[in-house]
Amino acid sequence: MAAIRHSLQKEVFESNGERLLVVCEVAKLLKKKNTCYLCIVNSTDLPTSVSICQVKKIDKNSFKKKRTWLLNEIRTIDGGTDIGSLTLDINAEKLYRWVALNEHDRQNFITALHQMVVHSKAKIEFVHFPEKWLGSQSIDSPDSPLILPVQVPESESGYEYQALSGDLDNIGDLVALIGNCDTAISNAEQFMSQLGDKLSLLDGENIESMLVSEAQVESLMNKLEEAITYAETVETRLDKYDEMLCHIRDTMDKMEEKNGMIETANRNSQRLLLQLESVIAWLDVSGSSMDVVLNTPEGREAALAAGNILRNTLTSTPPPFVLRLSATQEQQRKVNKYKEKFAQAVSRYLNILLIHLRNDAIQEVAGFGSDGSIMLPQRTHIHDELQEYAPLMHWTKQMEPKSYAALTGVYTTSMSKLYDRDIRLFFEHARQLIGGNSIATNSKDKKSKSNDLKEDASNHSNSSHSFDAILETVLSQLEPVCLSEQEFCVSFFQLDGPKSGQQSLDGSFNADTSTSLVMSPSSDDLSGKDLSPGSGDIQNQTQELNRSRQEKLFSEDVRRMMAELFPSLEQELAAFIAHYERVDAYGCMQTLVVVSSHVLAARDAGSLLSVSLGSCLVQAKRACDAAMKRRLQVLIEPCKATMRKPKCGILPFVESFEEFCKTAEGIFSKSSRRVDLDKWYVQLVTAMMQSIQRQDHPKTPHQVIKMENFHHLYALLCQLKIPSLDTLRKEAKVKYIEAQKAYVTHYFGRPLEKLNQFFEGVESRVSQGVNKAEISYQTAFSKQELRKVIAMYPHREVKKGLDSLYKKVEKHLCEEENLLQVVWRAMQEEFITQYKYLEEHIQQCYPGSMIALDFSIKDILDTFSEIARSH
Repeated sequence: MAAIRHSLQKEVFESNGERLLVVCEVAKLLKKKNTCYLCIVNSTDLPTSVSICQVKKIDKNSFKKKRTWLLNEIRTIDGGTDIGSLTLDINAEKLYRWVALNEHDRQNFITALHQMVVHSKAKIEFVHFPEKWLGSQSIDSPDSPLILPVQVPESESGYEYQALSGDLDNIGDLVALIGNCDTAISNAEQFMSQLGDKLSLLDGENIESMLVSEAQVESLMNKLEEAITYAETVETRLDKYDEMLCHIRDTMDKMEEKNGMIETANRNSQRLLLQLESVIAWLDVSGSSMDVVLNTPEGREAALAAGNILRNTLTSTPPPFVLRLSATQEQQRKVNKYKEKFAQAVSRYLNILLIHLRNDAIQEVAGFGSDGSIMLPQRTHIHDELQEYAPLMHWTKQMEPKSYAALTGVYTTSMSKLYDRDIRLFFEHARQLIGGNSIATNSKDKKSKSNDLKEDASNHSNSSHSFDAILETVLSQLEPVCLSEQEFCVSFFQLDGPKSGQQSLDGSFNADTSTSLVMSPSSDDLSGKDLSPGSGDIQNQTQELNRSRQEKLFSEDVRRMMAELFPSLEQELAAFIAHYERVDAYGCMQTLVVVSSHVLAARDAGSLLSVSLGSCLVQAKRACDAAMKRRLQVLIEPCKATMRKPKCGILPFVESFEEFCKTAEGIFSKSSRRVDLDKWYVQLVTAMMQSIQRQDHPKTPHQVIKMENFHHLYALLCQLKIPSLDTLRKEAKVKYIEAQKAYVTHYFGRPLEKLNQFFEGVESRVSQGVNKAEISYQTAFSKQELRKVIAMYPHREVKKGLDSLYKKVEKHLCEEENLLQVVWRAMQEEFITQYKYLEEHIQQCYPGSMIALDFSIKDILDTFSEIARSH
């Protein structure tokens, strides 16, 4: 420790002007391998200050100061409550816990620190330390001398110096002993001689003491011999007792073995008795009646009980050795005969019952109700009567698959004929209802395609409401009939259940959980099974896979049976829809909306009706797409119907689009198929706009055709307010304005043509560098020349030209759009613009010449108004 003090003082504290007083090697409370040093340090500068430093050893001969606390920063120092503990806890800004590696260093550290605290009058509380460590002489003032514990150096032998203990009561003995050893240094031979004399005296005294105690030693030896003799006697008795215990132990082992054999025999007897009782209960069918009487409730209950007994007997799985018994085999043969007799009776009765119910139901056919609506009869009374025999059908499915298949065939054959007749009559009546409102279409082939577009909306207005109501009635009548039949078939024929052996007649039997002849497995039987966590995941995946397979098989069985029961449903429904689509071009749209709503609202998406409606929905969508293609084809070809008219006017496909939109909006107003209609809108309007730009007429300018039709289309789209056509509506407005400007520019032209040419020459000279004020000095552009040109356009001649222009515009434009005044106003604005252009150049190039046109802007406005009123 002295070497460590020296190294710490030299490497850590000497450079900082500090002096190391006490050091204690410590380690963390739970990490004793990581050691460090707690040092009490005093500064050499005045005024002096005392602090505690934590120094950590970095490598072999290198140290680093880690933390430093002044005395006034420390609140408590705790030595621990355990006896012999070397704990040293310092509570400063937080709690630091250490364990001292040496008790002596710990004591020196605490004693020195306590003296420092007393001297500096710091407020530190020392807890769980001995009083003698803290009982040093107190210091009254800072000037009193500071007493520190002395660090005793270690000896070369490795043992620390130990102070004298308190066993020596008389210190004089110690002084006398040391005084007698004064000659040990000056005369060693004399000192050795004295020691030898004293040793001889001590040996003599010892021998004399032994002679005096000889009698006592002899007495002690005698007592020891007696004790040995008694111990041998006790050992002999213990050996005898041990022999007796061994005999008793052998006897008890034999008795325990015999008891175990007796218990094994009893246990085997009990198990054999249980096996025999299970076999007897399994094969005993004497308590049940095998006489099948199914026409009364009591007879059906007795038949159900008998069927349960037979089925439990035949589906149980006894151990193999039970099946090898001759009595068991004989009884099994009897049970099989009972089962065959029972199955034949049940199958015969159900077969007769199915045929009888079918014959009774033939009397009720599809027809009209009292209010004139069509009606499809429901066969729920057949289902209700047969439902009482469902447990027997389930038993037949599990125990006699051939009889079950035969009964299923009888039912599907009988009911399919009944349903086929009902559905054919039902759809025939439905066609009669819409046939009265239908319009003959034989003459439509002779008309043009544009006339077809106009007639579509009128035909639809005559029959759409009727077809809508009839189609809704047809689907609403079909849905309960199909669903009730499907639910009955699933329940009665157990299409959603297992193939065999998993459900009793009353719903309580399950082969996996039924009473079995196999005993419960013991712990030895479970030892070979896989109980790892992964096996549970594999089992869950297997169960899920099996469940999905069962659901798939269930759906296939249901659809197959429903297809056999309703063989003509999809064909009749498609024919009915196609019949209406032939008499009404909008029938495919109505079908698309109505069928789509029923498909989305279907309770069972996998039912036969849903599948049939899905097929009809696909056909309706294809028919609508084909109708849109036909409309687009009409738009691609030139419109020949307008060639025979004196004016082109509004094109037929633009005019018919309004009726189409109104009809389609009425059909798709609340439908989920609105997206399809919006797509058709965009395609039609885009094609119409392209077709308008391609149209031509011998007596109507191309600009007028575009202007009138784009204006009509724009007004229609504004009226309909269809969000999907907002972009095309804006485009139609732009094309209308462009066509109007083109028409005005082309046909209005420049009424003051020569005057405009005159000032174009003026602008040419100005662009060449001639000043505007000097233009009048040019011969070709003098004031006289300007007056000559202006004289060519008196107000009377201009008015005459405008009147002729108005008549030409009136011949070009149609009366339906009322665009004549709009175009005339645009021409007026164009004339005013040209007039202002000429007036501006006259003022700039010929200032003060008093030259002006023969009319003013007011004259122009009056002239245009007068011409418009006169026509």
